[in-house]
Amino acid sequence: KPITVSSILIGQGEILATPLQIANLAATIANRGYYYSPHVIKAIQDTIIPDTFNIQHHTMVESRHYDWIVKGMRAAVTGGTVTRTGNLDPEGITLCGKTGTAQNPHGVDHSVFMGFAPMDDPKIAVCCYVENGGFGATYGVPMGRVIMEQYLYGKLTNDGLNEANQLSRSGIRYDLKQTPEQKARAEKRAKEDAERAALAEQQAAERARIAKEREAQFQAQEREAEA
Repeated sequence: KPITVSSILIGQGEILATPLQIANLAATIANRGYYYSPHVIKAIQDTIIPDTFNIQHHTMVESRHYDWIVKGMRAAVTGGTVTRTGNLDPEGITLCGKTGTAQNPHGVDHSVFMGFAPMDDPKIAVCCYVENGGFGATYGVPMGRVIMEQYLYGKLTNDGLNEANQLSRSGIRYDLKQTPEQKARAEKRAKEDAERAALAEQQAAERARIAKEREAQFQAQEREAEA
């Protein structure tokens, strides 16, 4: 339906995903089209791990199409909403990521980030979802950066430590209500979303009407030709 397409295009709508599913999506993009079944155990002494967890599950999208998504996620780091992550060291372990600000009608918005690193030889994919954290770059991005840095290096750099210390000093009040400004922005976004959805529905209806008229004209021409 047009209204469904419109809402999904702006990041809302009928698609629901857990943080684990989002992290797996990041892994799929990092691998250019395949993922492994998520699991929490890497090895068990004297036990063979089922092959189920070693099988690559491929999507139906050709790997070359993922290159564009990867470039976009890299651009978000170099000049977009993920610039706070930077590179993990001067030698350039390149991060790729995407922020999200999940609208919350009951209070402050949620902070979301997903990403992976390195760009061309991925080792880790993450998803950070912070309830009432606000913009994705506020909490999600620095958390994701610290997690990836610790995993890749086994320790934090000075920049990573600064981010971690800043996060440890931060606090989120989960009982906070929306400020009048936040409420006004949310109402404005909701109104704009409804207007876009209504316009898309009108356009779809108009296209359906035109198609129906053309079909009727085509059938009339066929009848005349047969006569």
